[in-house]
Amino acid sequence: MSLVDYMKYLRIVLLIIWMALIFSFSNDNGEVSSSRSDVIVKQLFTWYYNITNKEIHSEELEIYTKNTTLVVRKTAHIIEYLVLAFLLCSVIKDYKNLDKKFMLIALILCFLYACSDEAHQLLISGRSAKIYDVFIDTFGSFIGIMIYKFICYRRIINKKTN
Repeated sequence: MSLVDYMKYLRIVLLIIWMALIFSFSNDNGEVSSSRSDVIVKQLFTWYYNITNKEIHSEELEIYTKNTTLVVRKTAHIIEYLVLAFLLCSVIKDYKNLDKKFMLIALILCFLYACSDEAHQLLISGRSAKIYDVFIDTFGSFIGIMIYKFICYRRIINKKTN
């Protein structure tokens, strides 16, 4: 087996691991999911205030956390699916040329995974399915596909110029 074959398998394994990670996040009940987001937001604000040498009171931190958690959660959706799409593109490219069909296949697969992810959340206590989360996930996927396409075409251009 060649290095190229090993790399194909590695890309598939990384894709499966990432999909499992998304699934595991969706498997958290509502309370755990919210508290995880709150911890991240509080940590970000704490770092910011430590860097700027400003003082923050716990009441202020709670208000800031409450007001920004939604943004952090939706940004996490975008990042999760950006990475998913990037990994999926790396797997698809082993079997398909980089054309418009390739991008459409990747986007459709990410959209279907986002739909299944939201359906999965219907089975979890304190969670619900939100159609706008599917759109946010698909938007993140689109960004991941565009980044992947940009990197690939950049490599092609660099090879032609060298």
